[in-house]
Amino acid sequence: MEYYKILGVDKNASMEEITKAYEDRINKFKEEIEDEKRAKSFIKVFDEAYEKIKEEREQNQQTVIIDNQVKDLNNNFHKNDSNSYESFNEYEQESIVSKEKKRSSSKNTSIRKKKI
Repeated sequence: MEYYKILGVDKNASMEEITKAYEDRINKFKEEIEDEKRAKSFIKVFDEAYEKIKEEREQNQQTVIIDNQVKDLNNNFHKNDSNSYESFNEYEQESIVSKEKKRSSSKNTSIRKKKI
């Protein structure tokens, strides 16, 4: 459904403009339509349009906030990326050296046992 058209506003309209258009439409139909049931059915359509636009705007705003948070995290990761990589590399090298020492130590022990 084309909610913006129902309220008579542009997609780029501010939320204040949308709210004003919504209120104007409701007031206009309340004044012009004497049949209460008919007026309520029009108002229901305007209510739905207004709520859907509001939800869409809130979701877009949340998406922008999340996108900005992700960008910040990515920027921080990339700033620290080289340091993290170097730290990881150093850790890996220490681990490899430690394993090799253990292996050579166990080989030496088994060789000594054989000699005895």
